[in-house]
Amino acid sequence: MRISKKISVLLFIILSILYYRVSSRNGDTTPMKTLLNTLPHHIFSQFTGLAVSVSLPRIARKPLFDWYINKYGVNLGDISEDPYSFSCLGKFFVRNLKPGIRPVQGSLVSPVDGTLRSFGQITDGTVLEVKGQEYRVAELLGAEDLAPLFGDGSFFNFYLAPGDYHHVHVPVSGVASDLSYVPGRLWPVNAWAWSNIPKLLVQNERVSAIFDTEFGRVAVVMIGALNVGSIKMIFGELEALQARSATGATKLPATRVNAGERLGTFQMGSSVVVLFEKKVAFDLGLKAEQKIKYGSLLGH
Repeated sequence: MRISKKISVLLFIILSILYYRVSSRNGDTTPMKTLLNTLPHHIFSQFTGLAVSVSLPRIARKPLFDWYINKYGVNLGDISEDPYSFSCLGKFFVRNLKPGIRPVQGSLVSPVDGTLRSFGQITDGTVLEVKGQEYRVAELLGAEDLAPLFGDGSFFNFYLAPGDYHHVHVPVSGVASDLSYVPGRLWPVNAWAWSNIPKLLVQNERVSAIFDTEFGRVAVVMIGALNVGSIKMIFGELEALQARSATGATKLPATRVNAGERLGTFQMGSSVVVLFEKKVAFDLGLKAEQKIKYGSLLGH
């Protein structure tokens, strides 16, 4: 193990213990907010990325993976490989599913395994309401020129917990047109953060992929969070892009993608918001805060 990884593991453990001790104080949110305001989010997330990439002997893997699986409720029946065959926790985070276990159920489907926190119509021009907070579409996308396209459309807001499958998929078939990166902080996106950090979604760094589809323009916004070491985007045969190397807007070659194809990958958990230019007729079975699987029907 290189010395940089040793230091990263040590700092990760120290900061994690401090973080979880503070987060366990019921009722009093001041210590948590003070810690998170002081904590260098990106550096801590980089430590996390290095720490979880340390290769472990199988004898050490099993107790660590068992703890993680039990704590976060990982469904081992969905995994395509022996969970203990992964050399490090980082590779386990980005595990694949068994082939065919998530059939694409329609033309507009969930892009993730996770929780559908909220969904609805975009109203009042360019205003989006998520978890009781209002967001201008321009803020979310970081692009004033694109905002008017989504002024009267629809949105979905998903949360990926640490135990969820971490790949993000294309929600609707279309042609990839633009990729943009908006810098920001890396606040956690858990229940505490939603209650205590105003405008949470537009404070964190994020990557948006824009598609031309039967629903007009569709924007898939992948939002970073504390401990998310990286966001990687993949478009068909195009080269994978590390989010932070794609600062600003990037015009993509016109690449056809189909609903259900892999779009990108998170480390750890985070949030995904999908914006539609046209109004969506939501599936009648949808409800806020429900667990959902990628490929599940969202509407038409």
